Amino acid sequence: MSVVASQLGIGFRNKPVIADLSFSWSSGAYCLYGKNGRGKSTLLRILAGAERSFSGSLHICDLDAFREPETVNQHRSFMPDHPAFYPKATPLDLLSFVASVRKLNLQGLVDEGNDKFGLQELLTKPIETLSLGQRKRSFFAATLLKQVPIWILDEPTNGLDAHYQSVFFDHVNSHVQSGGMVIIATHDQEISNTLKAKRFHLYPELLTQPVSELK
Repeated sequence: MSVVASQLGIGFRNKPVIADLSFSWSSGAYCLYGKNGRGKSTLLRILAGAERSFSGSLHICDLDAFREPETVNQHRSFMPDHPAFYPKATPLDLLSFVASVRKLNLQGLVDEGNDKFGLQELLTKPIETLSLGQRKRSFFAATLLKQVPIWILDEPTNGLDAHYQSVFFDHVNSHVQSGGMVIIATHDQEISNTLKAKRFHLYPELLTQPVSELK
């Protein structure tokens, strides 16, 4: 399992942010740090297939992520900072959609969501009525799947209380120990400490200068 980027050019709203970014990651936990506007979320969206880079190449699990996105999607899942689905849809609808797309057992997803993320009382409520923490718990059940090796997460602990932060950390640690990969963008330094993750910082100088490796 690997994520390999070569000379990625990253921008936001047609404004270049990072030039010639290259890295090679294997299984484990990785945390991206940097102030707002440094390109953390944009980089995650590129890794997740939600955006294209201005230039360069990206290979995930030895597949060309730009030429074979649908095949690569089988190997990755993504949760943005403010996850959203159809407003009137419920967490159960979300899990039904994921089960259909990924050809997974719906009842298994529901049982896992209830057991790990306390979704029993949320399953049939419209997602638009849920708090941020409740939405994230719902999307954890749809995203943190043992069948998917690479999890890409933007500020995953925002909005979670202490209990569900602990549940999240336990779930991620178990996935990593099983050989999975988790890539997280965050401002919280404690996340990398808790997960024993490798830290990568997007420094101001990366905005204008080519780099060979995240440091």
